Amino acid sequence: MLIKAEETLIGLKTDKAKAEAVVEKIDAVGTVTLDSRGAIEEARAAYDALTESQKAMISAEKLSVLTEAEIKFAELVDGDAAGKVIELIDKIGEVSIASEAEIMAVRNAYESLTESQRELVNNLSILENAENVLEGLKTDKAAVDSVKEQIAALGNVTLEDEAKVRDARNAYEALTESQKAQVDNIQVLQQAEKKIIDLKMKNRRLQ
Repeated sequence: MLIKAEETLIGLKTDKAKAEAVVEKIDAVGTVTLDSRGAIEEARAAYDALTESQKAMISAEKLSVLTEAEIKFAELVDGDAAGKVIELIDKIGEVSIASEAEIMAVRNAYESLTESQRELVNNLSILENAENVLEGLKTDKAAVDSVKEQIAALGNVTLEDEAKVRDARNAYEALTESQKAQVDNIQVLQQAEKKIIDLKMKNRRLQ
C-alpha cells in the first residue's frame, strides 16, 4: 500500500514537472514577433505531448497565452506576406511590353498568398489595371506587327501586285490611330502605291 502511494506521488511529481516545463516554454515566448515561430511551435509541441492529466495541471489562463501567441503570430505572418506583395505592386510603374515579366511575377506572388493574406492587399486594383494595359499593348503590337509584315512582304511591286498593295493599305487603315503611329515602314507602302500608279499610267501611254 505504501509502495503504491509512493509510486503515485512520484507520478504526480513527474506530471507536475512536465506541466511546469511547458509553462516555462509558454512564458519564454514573450512578446510575439516574426522571430517567435520557433518558441511558439516548441511550446505547442511540448503541450501536445502531455498526457490529459498533465494538461489539466496547466491553467486555462496560461494555455490562452499560448493560443493568443499563435493567433498573433499568424496575423504578423499574414501582414508581412501581404506587405511584400503590396510593395511589389507599388513598384510596377508605367506599363510597357517590357513590363510583362515583372507583372507576371507580381501576379504569381499575389496568387501564392493565402485567402486571409490576399484580403490585406489593398492595392490589387493597380495590378489589375497594369494587366489590362499590358493586354491592350500586346493586342496593339500583334495588330501592328501583322501590318508591318504585310507591308514588308510587298517587295519590288509590279502591276500584278496591285491587290496585295491594296490589301496592305486596307489592313493599315483598319488600325487605330495609336496603332498606325507604330507602323514604322509606312513609307514602303506609300512607295509601292506610287509605283503601282506610275506603272498603270505608263501602261496607258503605251496603249
